[in-house]
Amino acid sequence: MGESYIISIDFGTTYSGYAFSLTSREEEVDPHVKFWGEEVGLETPKTPTCILFDEHQQFVSFGYKAKNTYLKTSGKDGRAMFFFDCFKMSLYDKKVPTDLTIKAANGREMKALK
Repeated sequence: MGESYIISIDFGTTYSGYAFSLTSREEEVDPHVKFWGEEVGLETPKTPTCILFDEHQQFVSFGYKAKNTYLKTSGKDGRAMFFFDCFKMSLYDKKVPTDLTIKAANGREMKALK
């Protein structure tokens, strides 16, 4: 028999995580879980649902790393970045047009979809 691919993504309001398994149909499922938080002394299957972009709207990091990088970046550099946290509920039960903009923690806005 062929391979079985099982992928699970939990995109939560506060925390997110994922796991996957690649097995043949005869084998028992052996999940591989991504653990987060090593940089802050944790080992957890979930990371904060937050994302950081630089001043050019290029992806920098996600989760604990995004939160720590943003909190450590101050002054002009911090104001130029786009840090989004707890944004999932602002999208809930809405039609998402292609030109939707979302507001970062520092008040700057960028398009939600590219």
